Amino acid sequence: MRATSTLFGFAFIAGLSGLIACGGAEPPPPAPPPPPPPADTAPLASAAPTDTTPPPAPPKPAMSDMQITTLKSVVAAMNAHDPKTIAAGFTSDATVKSAPNPDVMGRDAVAAAWTATFAAIPDMQIGISRVLQKGNVAVITWSFAGTDSGPGLAGKPTKRAVGHEGSSVLWFSDDGLVKEEHDYADQGVTKAQLDPKAKAGSFRPVPTVSNAMAATVSSGGPDEDALLATGNKMYTTLDTLKMKDMLPFVADDVTFTDYSSPGQLKGVKDMTKFFNMFAKAFPDLHQMPLTNQWAIGTYLVSEGVMQGTNKGPMMGMPATKKPIAVHFVDIIQMNNGKEQVGETYMNSIEMLQQLGVIKTADAGAKPKQ
Repeated sequence: MRATSTLFGFAFIAGLSGLIACGGAEPPPPAPPPPPPPADTAPLASAAPTDTTPPPAPPKPAMSDMQITTLKSVVAAMNAHDPKTIAAGFTSDATVKSAPNPDVMGRDAVAAAWTATFAAIPDMQIGISRVLQKGNVAVITWSFAGTDSGPGLAGKPTKRAVGHEGSSVLWFSDDGLVKEEHDYADQGVTKAQLDPKAKAGSFRPVPTVSNAMAATVSSGGPDEDALLATGNKMYTTLDTLKMKDMLPFVADDVTFTDYSSPGQLKGVKDMTKFFNMFAKAFPDLHQMPLTNQWAIGTYLVSEGVMQGTNKGPMMGMPATKKPIAVHFVDIIQMNNGKEQVGETYMNSIEMLQQLGVIKTADAGAKPKQ
């Protein structure tokens, strides 16, 4: 029974469905079509904007490195006899001082000066042996050698070998170019080398040119501060002209070279003799206040003007009663607060002009300080 009724029930339902589909009441309207899917309003992906920010500049080289780069370039140009490239190592408004000569100002004047030098000494070679660096200052020692075979350093060419040592104090711009230069070298040495009557041994020989360029960079530490304080005391004591008071500042085995003289002083005895000779020739001799003084490693560098009145004989010359103001730079290597190796650079021509030994148009003028 249950199975039959079940089958019938399906049949009835199916028949009813057919009636509804084929006639009878009007069928309901068809359902509206589903709305179209909404348009994709999301923005289209675009490429990231181009980054036009310039890359960061590479770190600026240290001043000490820029100084060495400039010095190497300038020396190479000097030995290639290229005045234009030499001048490129200087700022456009650079000044070069070399007493008692007129100042050289600007790149064109620097190039012109070297052009004239190379014409006079066509085989000239130059080297820097040492560089002492502190901030934007570099103190260098150098030498040159060549032959007086051009138009002539003193008129007619002598074909004689010439050369001497010197020192320069250089101030550099923030770009590593030389903006001011103070040169210290004895032109009197060259004058003697050109003189066929000058006795061998009475003047410095032509040096062997070294281009080692050994560099010492200031640490800026307390040791240098202490050295600077010692240096100030030493030069203040020197102005008293009492050698016994100077002895605590001098090592027993000290050596001292005056690059305007032919030899080297060795030991306290030689130093005392040299000192006393100057003290008698210039009883009012003094160097303080110094123009500049720097402590760089174990080196004490002092730049100044030696002043006094020639009231006693000196090196075979009678007293002239005339004042002097001679520019110099001293480079002293210190050891435990004492002078171990000393060097001084100056131009004896400046002193001889002021004493009237060498005549110049303004020999009677008061020395420039």
